[in-house]
Amino acid sequence: MAKLSYRLLGKDIQKEIDKNPFLIGRQGDNNLLLSDVQVSRYHTMIFRYENGLYIIDHSVNGTYFSPKDKSRSGPERLSSSLDSKAFIEFKSQQSIRAGAQAESSEKESLPKIPGFKQHKFQIKEDIQYLIEMVAVPEQARELLTGGGRRLVHEDVFYIPCKEQTDPSKTIEFLFIDTSFNPGASS
Repeated sequence: MAKLSYRLLGKDIQKEIDKNPFLIGRQGDNNLLLSDVQVSRYHTMIFRYENGLYIIDHSVNGTYFSPKDKSRSGPERLSSSLDSKAFIEFKSQQSIRAGAQAESSEKESLPKIPGFKQHKFQIKEDIQYLIEMVAVPEQARELLTGGGRRLVHEDVFYIPCKEQTDPSKTIEFLFIDTSFNPGASS
């Protein structure tokens, strides 16, 4: 089983990635809850796809990825799934399919808030779209090429947090693949 190892408020914690998808964020129904104002309600998603685990970002403040292979300098910000062409197209297709059903029981739509990409009440719905995409191989492949990254043993990713929570202003997660065999050639 794969795990995340991280330090929060002076405590070392390990959490098994026991759900697919595995959600990290501030909202109470995430699989890993981070109560910090800089963490988005549904910040990051880890999901299993074709025998691998992948991470995608769904946040405002970003998720930063630093591969075990240090050939690149510094952590790189993952592209937001909200901006992914695959996500936008998939959401559009789902909306068209649901259109006929929604016509008969149409709810009054909430107004958009100027300056925000989306209305806050759409976040849970967007996460549901992402989860549905994972079940469609070609859509998931497009989503990953648009900014997702495959996790391998000892990859690190960072989520920004308030200075009062962590002096480095990030929470650092170490990905541990318990099936990793250090004696095997890669």
